[in-house]
Amino acid sequence: MDKTGVIQEHGKKKLEIYKQYLKNYLSVLIQSRYYSQIYVYDVCAGSAKDIRGTHGSALIAAQIISNYLLNKTNNHTWLKLFVNELDKERFKTLNKELKQFGFIESSNKEADDFLKSQLEIKTNPKRQNLFFIDPFGYTQYSFSSLFQIASNIKNSEFLIFIPISSIVRFAN
Repeated sequence: MDKTGVIQEHGKKKLEIYKQYLKNYLSVLIQSRYYSQIYVYDVCAGSAKDIRGTHGSALIAAQIISNYLLNKTNNHTWLKLFVNELDKERFKTLNKELKQFGFIESSNKEADDFLKSQLEIKTNPKRQNLFFIDPFGYTQYSFSSLFQIASNIKNSEFLIFIPISSIVRFAN
């Protein structure tokens, strides 16, 4: 989403990739019957929608997870979505848009603090964790936090969208 509150065309493409990835990711893990819990983390969730009503990553994830829970196609797998948004106004809107879903836990922290708080998760071999990190908030976290999670929380995966222009800018 840009500063005017609109998800631009490249953002819509990214969200479509995320939507397809999450659908396929969950269907594979649920079909395997190995995992009894799947936790999805949206580290920089935004406000759930842009000003034109285009759904953002948190609302997309909530709807996908809800479909699995409502259609009983989850093989009794516990699905939970954690959303985090630092900006107070976006956080307020996010909670309003997601209040209908009972499987969501929200927080209003710096992305790095949110990630560090997840280090307290007890390792459970039957739980899979997916951390989604959007480029809108990637400057809010440190790579050391990601490394700590990857090193300490077993069964964790990261889906990170970082624009090439930002990689070049930070490399220089």
